[in-house]
Amino acid sequence: GWTMLDLPDFLKQVGVDVFTLKEPLQESATIPAIAPVDAPQYNNTCLLKSQLNPPTVGAPATFLKDCAAWVINTTDALWHGDLKDVEAAAEEYFYANWSSASNEGSKRGLSALKSLVFARRAAIPDLHIHITDVACQGNDIDGYKTMMPDVLTGTHTGWGDLGAPTNRSVAFQGMALCYLQKVHGKWQYISEWQGHDTGSMMAQLGLPLHTGARAEPHDCKLNFPSWDYLASLVPKEQRLDALMLNLI
Repeated sequence: GWTMLDLPDFLKQVGVDVFTLKEPLQESATIPAIAPVDAPQYNNTCLLKSQLNPPTVGAPATFLKDCAAWVINTTDALWHGDLKDVEAAAEEYFYANWSSASNEGSKRGLSALKSLVFARRAAIPDLHIHITDVACQGNDIDGYKTMMPDVLTGTHTGWGDLGAPTNRSVAFQGMALCYLQKVHGKWQYISEWQGHDTGSMMAQLGLPLHTGARAEPHDCKLNFPSWDYLASLVPKEQRLDALMLNLI
């Protein structure tokens, strides 16, 4: 499996600043005895009542065979294409009210997306997103959810969202979960939830850790937007016909 947890942010919140330690954290040779603590019981079973899977039974999934390639190609277009083409790529592949939640905070809309891409690509001009896998789940009615683990590499030689150039190279991993829907005849990213090891990136650059907004759990509710987010554009009973006619 592949997991992505923002451990530097966690450590900072509990009072351990990994960026000011003079010695690296070492595993203790002996583990001190710890008195057992009765912690409140917790589980996520209430989420089983949510719509975890695409709700439309028998819906076509004609895009599924192309979904992984679409994710790869759109990522390349936005992050590896010519800078003069970034705005066009954002408008082609991302919903006007696109939203993002990550360990660097929340963003919404195409202006925020474009600013993010230009600022990071200015800071790390040779930024490469090395995609290591892609998975897609969904159908043509309810949309698709995609998962993409990756490794980011590059050298901080420019002015951007990371301050003065350090001329240091970075290599860190992450993962993005995205939701796609068809909007006016073309597939677009509606939303994303992604986590990258920005703590490792900042440490490799020798910069102080900038923690994002404190994460807030929402128990018993799926991330939103989710399946069938754009159903309000066309009544549910008409969506199949509308999709086949390329109206949505």
